[in-house]
Amino acid sequence: MISPEVIGDPRYDISPYRYSYTTQPNTIEEEPHAPFFTINLNAKFILVPHLSIMEDEDEESLFDDDAGNPTAFLENIGWISYETLMKSDVTETIVYVQDMLAAIYLPSLSYIADRIIDCCKNMINNNDYDHNLNEEVGVNISVEVLVYELPQLDDDDDYDDDDDDDDDFDMNDVPICFVAASEESIEKLEKVWVKDNPIFCSICLEDVSVGLEAAKLPCTHAYHEGCVVEWLQVSKFCPNCRVEIV
Repeated sequence: MISPEVIGDPRYDISPYRYSYTTQPNTIEEEPHAPFFTINLNAKFILVPHLSIMEDEDEESLFDDDAGNPTAFLENIGWISYETLMKSDVTETIVYVQDMLAAIYLPSLSYIADRIIDCCKNMINNNDYDHNLNEEVGVNISVEVLVYELPQLDDDDDYDDDDDDDDDFDMNDVPICFVAASEESIEKLEKVWVKDNPIFCSICLEDVSVGLEAAKLPCTHAYHEGCVVEWLQVSKFCPNCRVEIV
């Protein structure tokens, strides 16, 4: 669908966060991992009446939950590497964030990409940032916009509670766009020996046995070399955590 027109000024908040989590079972902790930032984008669309003129005070009141206007929520989560984020040329990073906004029908808010990137860089430059393997670092972006039309799924992808419609759903009808990893990034995959315990390869769903060699991605997730090379020739994202491989 075409992105709905945003009425008036949007509300948005960009907040850094960090929290610890349990290491995934197929990670290898021999070396500190390359840091990746999580960008968690949440958008709230608020349907408003068609008004030719909207006073500032009326516009503000429409953001209140008590106003009772219909709403829709969309979320988009992305990961960006430290290496990409800290390049002097930020074009790639800006395009990445702008694409995230466009994916949830908010291309008109692309101007906040710079502020999101600044928040990420400030976290990196913070002396407390220690690249802990068991810690996720990122930013939460909450956006609220007023629209005359709520974003909706296409008819073919519409969801409801009628189980009979499940028979009409075909995964082959869903458009999927993959971007392969570069040959350079595939060639520089680190090889590690599996020493103590087997590693579960989530691509083929079988273990990499002790004594065999595994291929480790920058995010520290490891797989059979053949499995992950074949995967990266189709998609440049880790199949486990969705971190971009650069």
